[in-house]
Amino acid sequence: MIDVKPIVPGKLAVAPQPRPEHLPILADQGYKTLISNRPDREAPDQPHSSEMESAAERQGMKYVYIPVDVDSITRKDVEAFRQCLDSSPAPALAHCGSGKRSFLLWAAGQVLYEGKSVDEMQELARDRGVDAGPLKGLVERLK
Repeated sequence: MIDVKPIVPGKLAVAPQPRPEHLPILADQGYKTLISNRPDREAPDQPHSSEMESAAERQGMKYVYIPVDVDSITRKDVEAFRQCLDSSPAPALAHCGSGKRSFLLWAAGQVLYEGKSVDEMQELARDRGVDAGPLKGLVERLK
């Protein structure tokens, strides 16, 4: 099974790339939305987004594809992630290769739009076992 890290209980968790066979378990755990932040073909063994979308829909989960690369995340990406969380059934599970990009998208939104500090978000990341090292540079770039 994949290593799910709850970020905001009842609203958001992040994880490494699940496989289609993980989705029945994730649905049983209550996840209603699956957000993919991993571009297709990033790794040769990862499932394609269309395969994950079909698997999510079979489990009654909403699927949203917002592929990003850490070095090129834009404000538009952060806003798309925020809008997805606001308009999708909770809780959501966002994933990428490790969960880092998914956390960065959420945390950047918290800093840029909700008045949270980078230090606060990095502390939360440490508490949840997520690497948020690039957050400060990301936020500075997006200001």
